[in-house]
Amino acid sequence: MVRVKLPQVPPETDNVYAYWAGWLIRIFESTPTTGFRTRLIVLWLLSGYGIVAAIMYLGALYAESKEGEKSFWLWRFVARSNGRYIVGNQRGLFAVCSLASCGLFIGYFLSFDRAYLLDADRSDVFYWRSIIWINVGLHLWISSWANLQATIISSQTATNRHFLGPKLSNCLYLGGICLGFFSILGFAIACGAMWHKTWDAQERLEYRLLDLSFLRAADSESVARVQVAGLVSALNTQLVPFVTILRSVNALCAVGAALIILVNFGGLVVLLSLHRQIEFHLVDALACPGATLTRRRQSLSLDVEHLGAGGAPPCAEPATCVDAERGVNDGCETPFPVEVNSRRGSLSSTCLKHILRNQSPVNSALRQKAMRLLELRKVRRDVIALLTVIVLLATVCLAIALGLAISPTSVYDRWVTIEVAYMLVPWMYLVGTDAALTFLLVNSIRHLRPVRRAAQMKRQHEVAPSVQPVMTTVHFTGGPSAYSLSPSVP
Repeated sequence: MVRVKLPQVPPETDNVYAYWAGWLIRIFESTPTTGFRTRLIVLWLLSGYGIVAAIMYLGALYAESKEGEKSFWLWRFVARSNGRYIVGNQRGLFAVCSLASCGLFIGYFLSFDRAYLLDADRSDVFYWRSIIWINVGLHLWISSWANLQATIISSQTATNRHFLGPKLSNCLYLGGICLGFFSILGFAIACGAMWHKTWDAQERLEYRLLDLSFLRAADSESVARVQVAGLVSALNTQLVPFVTILRSVNALCAVGAALIILVNFGGLVVLLSLHRQIEFHLVDALACPGATLTRRRQSLSLDVEHLGAGGAPPCAEPATCVDAERGVNDGCETPFPVEVNSRRGSLSSTCLKHILRNQSPVNSALRQKAMRLLELRKVRRDVIALLTVIVLLATVCLAIALGLAISPTSVYDRWVTIEVAYMLVPWMYLVGTDAALTFLLVNSIRHLRPVRRAAQMKRQHEVAPSVQPVMTTVHFTGGPSAYSLSPSVP
């Protein structure tokens, strides 16, 4: 049990009360190291950049949805045969949560600035220190569950098996949000209130020791202990429940961080497995369009050379493709360079974008497959970037929360341990979030170009009037007959 016990006074000490007052100030009123203000300014700048980047990324997502003629959403129901699932837009929720978290971090750093640099409002610091876990924890949980939920639904579609029912899945999702929010909020308010009382009791003891250091400077240690015994007991009465609540908050955060790590690892394994299967089939279909082209040649009377000249850019060398139905290797002329083997297909993004730029009607099916493959790769890059940040941050949160839950008072011996306990997570969160937002923003802007081009061509095709052939006639002077030579287009 954590209790305040006045230390033994060295024999050479002249004033017992002054010695105890200095010891109490060192314990409860830590002094920051050199450069702390500079580090706070950098953290403020990172928070501001995160707010700007999150707003820009939300704008890019909105523009992407409009160009693709899709609705912009954060949550929606997805119907399946066994019910309706609540699904979150992972990228949109990541940006919204980042925006809210960066805004709260500005207030969090302001609290440290006032408490340790301006020496004001130290009795209210634990409101911010506990509440800050809410935005970090909810951000990690929402982003993690969005990935897991998408993985569950994709797995059900691909394997026709129901791993998690909609009612249980929705209850776990909403229960995690509500339970995490209200439990941490309740503990944060209780912890802040108990620290306020503890700080008041500490100040009463400190002021009494300073007064006695002038009024009764000659008292011995035994007499001095009797003089302040009541105030020390009052301080311990407030300190013990405060430490208990602080341990409960950190234990709850440790459990949440462990669950977040498990959810992300499970979702990532299934997601990457499904993406590899989908990409293999798409690359195989793009590399070997022989069966589809054969049917089209029969209906449209087209030639392979015509497809190579007008349908898509010709490849430098014939690629080797695998005919899965016949189980043999054929040399097929593909409209782009690609290498496909029995284990993995590979196709460059440049070649896929080259296919999208070709607007031949014959190439429409290939354009759709190329667009789907580009979107699949973009989503996979986004997911890996997000999960890397989430798992790394959750691991650090788990380590710090366990340390504070096991020994909450050990961090207050030195300022270095205080700053590590309460500033390491904000540093990692802001750096990781800003880097992820920058990556996602650049990736969205790059992806927006082919989507915009495809949408423009689609609108032009819908708006353009149908062209009717006009018969060209030639009249001969020798008779009234008119002979149709060839159709022409005005």
